[in-house]
Amino acid sequence: MQQLFKFFSRFRFKSKSKKKIIILGTEYPEFKLYKLLQSKGNTVLFFISEDPWKYNSRIEDAFCRCPDELFSLCDKYKIDCVYYCEHSWLGKVSAIPPTCSLLQYEFNVHD
Repeated sequence: MQQLFKFFSRFRFKSKSKKKIIILGTEYPEFKLYKLLQSKGNTVLFFISEDPWKYNSRIEDAFCRCPDELFSLCDKYKIDCVYYCEHSWLGKVSAIPPTCSLLQYEFNVHD
């Protein structure tokens, strides 16, 4: 019984390392970031886009939403991190909950 507990406890700790993420933007750098985060075992739930034609459409497994919904999405889905690639998003984002981290990702030439 003790061996089964040790075996299953390994999987429990791995699942906690997954982060729920939102990405600001829907251009090529953001899609590359999406692929990178997914390959590391994270879950990207939403992209945020200002384009009204992209609203509620899907990019792979993530839905596109508008910037006005960012705070409520972070709160409702317990988002861990919000990533952006372009500085222009900083002026467009009103607020995120204190439980979320706002992170910038800059691609290297080799990415």
